[in-house]
Amino acid sequence: MPDVKYISIPDLCTYFGVARATVDRWRKAGLPFIKVGRQVRFDKDIAIDWVLKNTDTSNGSNGK
Repeated sequence: MPDVKYISIPDLCTYFGVARATVDRWRKAGLPFIKVGRQVRFDKDIAIDWVLKNTDTSNGSNGK
């Protein structure tokens, strides 16, 4: 992904390897976003920081 400031929902899903439903859940939990018309965008740096601080990555559920 080129170095961009704002990313879309599909880009965020791809970056973290999660489903759209997960991003929707994160938004409801407080993930900051902006709307440009009807499109939702995330500040890439803020979104990455928020996800790392607000998700439990220590549960070891990586499909193994």
